[in-house]
Amino acid sequence: MSPQEMVESPVALFIFILTIGTSLMAFNRQSHLYERFIFQPYVVARGKRLHTLITHGLIHADGLHLLFNMISFYFFAFWMEQIWVRWAVRFTGAGELTGHLYFLALYVIGLVASCAGTLVKHRKDPEYMSLGASGAITALIFSFVLFAPSSTIYFIIIPLPAPLFAVLYLVGSHFAARHDRFSRINHDSHFWGAVSGLAVTLLFAPQVYVFFFEYFRNLVMPS
Repeated sequence: MSPQEMVESPVALFIFILTIGTSLMAFNRQSHLYERFIFQPYVVARGKRLHTLITHGLIHADGLHLLFNMISFYFFAFWMEQIWVRWAVRFTGAGELTGHLYFLALYVIGLVASCAGTLVKHRKDPEYMSLGASGAITALIFSFVLFAPSSTIYFIIIPLPAPLFAVLYLVGSHFAARHDRFSRINHDSHFWGAVSGLAVTLLFAPQVYVFFFEYFRNLVMPS
């Protein structure tokens, strides 16, 4: 991704810089950003601090958490914004601004939707808290899978066809959310972020599903 290509994805670039900046500021505990931005299901379920449904994605637990999420963001977000822009111009007749707004909506909805399972599961637990942008980034990845089903996604160092990665990711996240009692990973956030990515893409670009299934039909019955 060249600097020019990053500039051509202004929404992704803004989110990228903002997330890194707020996360680094939050590492300084005196800034009190954690207290202001972190998502607490117990509090939100009682109608308070609703802004944290979004702001939890602007802070991270530590440098490694931030690095992993921003690497994932870097490899998917800038491309996805350009894909949405091209889609809006070519298939809807709208201008480029519409594509940028589609991308922004996908990311923000991914942030909010990724809290859904956590909110239900931990609404009575005043001690539980969640933070990080992984739910929204997962929404971007699953939108990418629909737009580019022939692509390859690497799981650590293992190359997987994008649709297979998506299926394994959903199944794995659902299983881990039900059975993982030891790690502090919010698997519900990953699962519902993925689902929101599929749903938002269906809402804004329903034709993509036609192309997606056409891709599989050609694999099974090549013309």
